[in-house]
This record gives sequence, structure tokens and C-alpha cells, in this order.
Amino acid sequence: MKYQLVLQFAAESLEDYDRLVAVEDSLIEELGNAAKVDGHDFGSGTFNIFILTDDPTTVFGQANAIVTSQRVPNVLRSAYPQNGWRGLRDPLAFNANRVQCSISTTAALATSARRGFK
Repeated sequence: MKYQLVLQFAAESLEDYDRLVAVEDSLIEELGNAAKVDGHDFGSGTFNIFILTDDPTTVFGQANAIVTSQRVPNVLRSAYPQNGWRGLRDPLAFNANRVQCSISTTAALATSARRGFK
């Protein structure tokens, strides 16, 4: 799989951590063969879920629907550089989309594509 999609949530408490681990478990169950959930990290006010995929736009749409269905209140940002993060000092600052879960995933990813983020 040639993309690593990162879903980054604002998170600071153990309640946030527990809620987002449950989201990660749902992603593992529901994304199927389109993606491989590759773990998470937590710290510095964020919770990141790493997803490997060949189709980040579709997988982001699916992931966002899962997050929305669980009514996750945390702000979600996403990024997916092609061929990994090599050479980027701050990968999420490179081209992260800040979206509330209720915002159209298509619009968010179209904005990303217009900025040259493939």
C-alpha cells in the first residue's frame, strides 16, 4: 500500500484516549480489505491513528463516516503523503485538513488535492 493516511484527533484526557481506541477498533473491523489500520500514538494533545491504503480518499470517507456515527466530539485532521513522510519536518503541517466530523469528506479532500497533496 502506497499511502499512509493519518487521522489526528485533539485529545488530552484518558477519556479521550479510551474513546479514540474504541474508534480505532471500529476502523479495524469496518474498513475491511481497503485498508490496514497500523496502530496509534497519543501525546502532546493529539491521538493519531495510522492507516495504510492505496485509496486514501475513499478510505478517509469511510473512516469519517465511522467517526461521525460514533459521535466523536474531538476535532479531526487528516493527511496522506504519497510514499511516506521522508523529508518532512512536520508532516501534519505539510497539508493537514482540519474538519469537524460533520463536514463533507469530499470537500475536505478536494481542498487537499487542490493544494497539491496527492
